[in-house]
This record gives sequence, structure tokens and C-alpha cells, in this order.
Amino acid sequence: MIKALFPKLRIVARDNVIRVLGDEEEMAKFEECTERIRKHVEKYNTLGEEDIIDIVNGRRTKADAVKDVLVYSTSGKPIKGRSENQQKLIDAFEKNDMIFAVGPAGTGKTYLSIALAVKALKDKTAKKIILSRPASKLERNWDSCPAT
Repeated sequence: MIKALFPKLRIVARDNVIRVLGDEEEMAKFEECTERIRKHVEKYNTLGEEDIIDIVNGRRTKADAVKDVLVYSTSGKPIKGRSENQQKLIDAFEKNDMIFAVGPAGTGKTYLSIALAVKALKDKTAKKIILSRPASKLERNWDSCPAT
């Protein structure tokens, strides 16, 4: 497909190497487009034929048109705040160093927190993610139990 989009170039791909022969100007355009395709895949975790055509023709892809997206899942699905309160959590994350999110189960506290952590990791504003959870009251101290 890429060969068809650049008919003036001779493109040969073997393993992870692409060799391109042709006009200097066309080769520069090809290199720029392949770099934009690479960045698209890195950001959105997906690439379709329509995306390639849009990138080569200098248009925005459908994924670029979606607003307020934190990150994209491994399947390419956009992850963003769905409610007003979730958007408040996202805004608070951008303005504060520490946030306490309190609310009923199923409101997206953990989901958005992990998405924000992954975004920070991808943006290289964080080096690693540490997950923790509180100790449950139901857990036992097995050292104090008599041997059976």
C-alpha cells in the first residue's frame, strides 16, 4: 500500500529494513511520512489503512480528532473521563502533586488513576508506577496462629 502511495520511489522492505531509491525530494517526503506513521502507532497503539492514507496526504487521522483522551488502550480504544466528576479528577491530577479520590465503587477512581499513571509514564514525566492497596481486615497474621 505504501509503495502505491509513492509511485515515483523504488521501495524494498526486508526484515526491519526499508531501502528507498528515487528522487531526493520524494525520499524526504517518504521519510517524514514513515516517522509520522511510527509516532501514530506509538501514541495510539493501532494503525489502519485509512490512517496511513490520512498521514501521507497530510490530513489528521480520526484518532487525532478525538478530544480529551488520556491514553489509548492496547486495542486502540481511547481512555478519557466520562463524567463531570471524572473530569474533575483529571483536572486535579494536572494541578496537584497528590490527590485523594473518594467515592463509591464503580465510579472509575482506580481506572482513571491507572490511565493517568500510564500517561505520565508515556510522557516520561514518571519513571515507574508503584501500585499499592490497603491491608484488608480479613487478612490474618499467620505467625500468631497455633500450628495444627
